Amino acid sequence: MQQRRIMSPASPASLWRLRVAYLTWKSSLTVLNAYQERALLLVSATGRRNALSGALVSLEAQIHMLNIMAATWAAQQSFRRLFKEVELASSTEEATCAANAESMEMPASQPLKNLRHEAFAQRIAARASATAAYADAYGRPRDNVAAVRGGQLIRKVNIRERAMALEAENALASLPTIRKVLEGVEARTIERINNAQINNVFVAADRFAEFVGKLNKAIEAMPAHDRLKSYVRGS
Repeated sequence: MQQRRIMSPASPASLWRLRVAYLTWKSSLTVLNAYQERALLLVSATGRRNALSGALVSLEAQIHMLNIMAATWAAQQSFRRLFKEVELASSTEEATCAANAESMEMPASQPLKNLRHEAFAQRIAARASATAAYADAYGRPRDNVAAVRGGQLIRKVNIRERAMALEAENALASLPTIRKVLEGVEARTIERINNAQINNVFVAADRFAEFVGKLNKAIEAMPAHDRLKSYVRGS
């Protein structure tokens, strides 16, 4: 795995989504394989004791396996779509590197010389509204004046670009943590699958499928481009 310094026509948001989608798909495949192996052993062991019980367990195992397969398929489709998105915006090589990068970083963005403008940009990058960011940076109430002046500040190109850079840096910096979280969920799920009784194996499989499903929806719901690009001068 390599570290990537982002110099790409594709937005950092798209690169981030692609990497998380790839990690999700990869983790889903690993859990699916572990479940298939464990289910086969459990069904075989049950069938040796009682043919009818073995058939019932086999049917139930397949039903739960379908849940993981559906989540894995959705993760694969999300990854493929996002790969194509980055590929079209940049190149196949860029998309491949982004999908496999251990971490990514933006070219260094210099703090704004005006300290209040810098504080405003940092608050915007932390997802605060323009009103709240202005009020915090200038130490005043969140009133109509803060709303108007905050709107004026965020339309300044240098402030908006600084906030965009900070937001991208924050998102890309989270990738190693997200990978560790996914790996942790994957490892705990596989441990339960390999060591639990039949019913708990099914529960572990369903919980993982639900987790992946929610993660897939979250990735798809994220904007493909940096939200601050919606602010244009004079709008």
